[in-house]
Amino acid sequence: VCVCVCVCRVFAALFSNISDCDETYNYWEPLHFVVFGSGFQTWEYSPVYALRSYAYVELHGVVVRLMALLGLSKVTMFYGLRVVLALTAGVSEIRLYVSLRRRFNGTVSLLFIAFSSLSCGMFISSAAFLPSSFALFCNTFALAYWMDRRYFPAVLWTAVSGIVGWPFAAALGIPIAIDFLSSNFLNFVRYCIAALALVL
Repeated sequence: VCVCVCVCRVFAALFSNISDCDETYNYWEPLHFVVFGSGFQTWEYSPVYALRSYAYVELHGVVVRLMALLGLSKVTMFYGLRVVLALTAGVSEIRLYVSLRRRFNGTVSLLFIAFSSLSCGMFISSAAFLPSSFALFCNTFALAYWMDRRYFPAVLWTAVSGIVGWPFAAALGIPIAIDFLSSNFLNFVRYCIAALALVL
């Protein structure tokens, strides 16, 4: 199962095209600017408007800087980051597969991994350098921990998805919150405060 998912995700990193202009101009260009000192700046990043933070871009800049230390070409670094993103998606899918197998049965988990691995949406999203794709990884981890009844990591991954990734993705944590609130309100509040403190 792990090999199947990883192969599908690496294929996505190598063969999926960039289908969103925001990925190019709001993430790849600023990443090039942050790492190499040149690149286009969209109006959202301009200090005049400051609608976007460089924090999300810097998170990926760490990976690219490590690759730059190895003396890799920019093209190799581009594909390298896409492979890292795709494999992160694959690890999150495998983690959810394991949780589903434990919680339900082998049939449910195998159906999930088959549909997920072969999904065109996952093919495109797994290698995309977009906050919504990052939120996808985080929320997949959150669902996996929720299935295991491990609430703190579920709350933490939901917080990371909404704060670091895409704010609207935090809504995917509503079922986790309802489930957790129904059993232990005080721990839910504590976990939310702890998650916010860790992320911020």
